[in-house]
Amino acid sequence: MFLKSVSIVISLAVLSMSSVISSNANGDGLTRIVGGMITTIDQMPYLVQFRHANYWNLFCGGTLIHPEYVVTAAHCFLHGKGDGIVVIGGVSTVDGEGEERYIEKIIVHPEYDPQTMHSDVAVIKLDEPMRGLNIRPIAICSHRLREGDPLQVSGWGQTHDNGEMSEELRTVSMPVSPWAMCEKEYGLFVEKNMFCGSGFEAKGHCLGDSGGPAIHLGELCGVISFAYKCGEVGRTSAFTDVFSVRDFIDGAMKK
Repeated sequence: MFLKSVSIVISLAVLSMSSVISSNANGDGLTRIVGGMITTIDQMPYLVQFRHANYWNLFCGGTLIHPEYVVTAAHCFLHGKGDGIVVIGGVSTVDGEGEERYIEKIIVHPEYDPQTMHSDVAVIKLDEPMRGLNIRPIAICSHRLREGDPLQVSGWGQTHDNGEMSEELRTVSMPVSPWAMCEKEYGLFVEKNMFCGSGFEAKGHCLGDSGGPAIHLGELCGVISFAYKCGEVGRTSAFTDVFSVRDFIDGAMKK
């Protein structure tokens, strides 16, 4: 009876978290920067947008790590299809015009689990190199993050939970959270390829920011994954740890 009860509790937990974190898949929801400030793309020229070509709506962000490759969240491409999706670089607003590229290939981490968000990372190969004004790739993380390390997180997502989408690029600074805080927030969903940020102030990422970058010391060290009750004081935001999945990213760029 005890084992049966535990099984039911775990199943409900997975279902509950899935309803929160899978809402961004293929643009069904958006993630946004909470508690940040407006900025411009020249300050972060590695940041790109994924938009639906038919509706021109932004659904996820990504980070240019090479003229032909973008790192983003796997849940942004839950169905593994790049048809009808445009990658936009060099723009500060959600409706701005910039360099446009299409997707040649989507490489999702082989251990990605859409229910637990384990290894929530994908590499996108563009059909042509992306170059132009305010477009510049960034290096991937060469070091392991430590508690308290400052992160710069950017995107076009909601400015508060259930809020309107930001039309302008926003950025926010936050520290890497203690591991115990991350475990307390997400329990069963915390794993080795993840870290959490913020939790001390009402700031972080929310729905629209998914797939965007967390930068430390000028390198891409995190990919925005999910958040629960985004932007509330004491809440943390979850990121895929780029250093932990670096071998996957390096290998994907050789395919």
